[in-house]
Amino acid sequence: MVFNGVLSGKVLIEITRGLNERLVPGPSNKKWVKTSLHGILTNEVYTGTAVWGKSSKQGLPPVRVEDAYPAIVSWEVFDRVRTMLGERAPAKVNPRRIASRFLLSGLVRCSYCGKGLCSRDAKGGKFSYYACTTKDKQGPSACPSVYYNSRKLEGLIVDRIRGLILTEENLPQLISLVKEQVNADTIEYQE
Repeated sequence: MVFNGVLSGKVLIEITRGLNERLVPGPSNKKWVKTSLHGILTNEVYTGTAVWGKSSKQGLPPVRVEDAYPAIVSWEVFDRVRTMLGERAPAKVNPRRIASRFLLSGLVRCSYCGKGLCSRDAKGGKFSYYACTTKDKQGPSACPSVYYNSRKLEGLIVDRIRGLILTEENLPQLISLVKEQVNADTIEYQE
């Protein structure tokens, strides 16, 4: 299910949230987190391959045994998922560009504790909001911040950008910057 989730375009946080909402027990009967899910998606054991000694202190190559277990996923699926995860890696692509449908994901911080705000849906997606990550993970007593309606907060930010940045005086320079970036991306893509 998790391999198919990645192949369908879901990001790890969506998959972990779905597993936790369905009360699927995570490793050690704890909640699912992105790192444990990433560990599963990049572990060859699910292809039926046993690997020992990946972190040998003597620098020896790992011992690999193909077909040591019944495969849960094919090598083709495993490689496609591994490739997709590599393409989304923060070193290659800023996580904000792929991980969220929320405009301000990864950009806004809590005014009380300084941690990032996470985005959440409520009432089956009817409502959405930004919340302090500390408060979200540790509970209401961890931070006195409030929940911010996502549409209102995003609208406020967009209006400020329009008023301060997207002015008639700035537009020619912004267009020039966008053209330069598109040209640079085109050259990089063609290489």
